[in-house]
Amino acid sequence: MAIGYWFAIGVAVLAGCHRSESPGSGARPSPSPVPTIEVSSRQAAPPAADDAANDNDDDKPMGPEFEIDADANWYLGFPPMTVTFTAKALNGAPPFTYTWHFADGSPDGTGEWIEHTYVELGAYQPFVEGKDANGELSQVSFFVRVVTLEDWARIKEVDPALLRATPSPTP
Repeated sequence: MAIGYWFAIGVAVLAGCHRSESPGSGARPSPSPVPTIEVSSRQAAPPAADDAANDNDDDKPMGPEFEIDADANWYLGFPPMTVTFTAKALNGAPPFTYTWHFADGSPDGTGEWIEHTYVELGAYQPFVEGKDANGELSQVSFFVRVVTLEDWARIKEVDPALLRATPSPTP
């Protein structure tokens, strides 16, 4: 059914919540009459064809025209911590480009996936910016925390002596 039909039903239901009883029934009379609403079951006309010269996007679905999803294999670790970042387009017009900003002062990287090594302790907020063929942009941010080996072991409830032989945690 058309959205307009459901809207009219909703308005009619809301208007029906206000009751006016006759003065002889013991209830106070309503200070104002309830408006009458006529409901039609006609469906709305289909949207007009797209007019690029006067396009207001009324005929297009709501939501982003380009959106990406991204992930990282590590969000918490100790230095040196190598993180693999991946991104993919969820919609939009190919080809897609991805620019990675690591937030640690190192140069940006590009590509659908990339590895980056964090060598300094700290909390970082790297992000990836995707761009499609139409120039639409989408961005995903991460929170990466690099802590001491001892702090990582305490958080993960692991004996730090067992980890000293490996430079980074492994799955």
